[in-house]
Amino acid sequence: MKKLIFSIFMLSILCISANAQGRFKKEKTFFFGPKISVAYITTPQEHSLIGNDNDYVVHDIMYSSSSPMYSGGLFMQKHAGFLFYQANLSYSYFKTKYDVKSYDNRNFSPVMSESFHYIDFNVVGGLLINNFRIGVGPVVHVLGGYNSELEVIPEYNNRIKSHTFGFTSSVGYNFKGLFIDLRYENSFRSIGDHIYYGERKSSFKGSPNNFSINLGYGF
Repeated sequence: MKKLIFSIFMLSILCISANAQGRFKKEKTFFFGPKISVAYITTPQEHSLIGNDNDYVVHDIMYSSSSPMYSGGLFMQKHAGFLFYQANLSYSYFKTKYDVKSYDNRNFSPVMSESFHYIDFNVVGGLLINNFRIGVGPVVHVLGGYNSELEVIPEYNNRIKSHTFGFTSSVGYNFKGLFIDLRYENSFRSIGDHIYYGERKSSFKGSPNNFSINLGYGF
């Protein structure tokens, strides 16, 4: 009987120890690693007209589309019970395309593009339930590089900002070390708020809001 009791006691100790080790593994609360993403910019097509001193239209510039936005960088995620917060630092690149019509017999290319390079910093916080995440947070875009074929138009005046801002909403899932997120960014600028014709700002109103798929691996 003593041997049986002792055996049950030792088995209980082993079970408790194994359960504690399992809980320790499950309760890892800090992750750090690389991430990549691709985003689709939802800005609709729209026109902006350039007039001369006599108020005659001389150019019609139509925003037609944007390329996918590709990003790569690092992320950090911290868990605290039913809450989480995450910080992301990444480099992003995308291009916009314009259809250009000239009415003053200038030999411009009918299609022109702009390219943008940004360093992005984003902080997201929210709920964490059964490895599912719902979060929101601000994003800051720091201009890293810019090139525009629109500069061949004499009336064009570039006033691109060094910093722009937005706000993100996301849903995600943690699968072991894999972190998957679907995000929507509401951008606090228009697609052409940097485009001026002399001292007059272009009439583009659409914002470069975007949906993105994010994939990260945390250690």
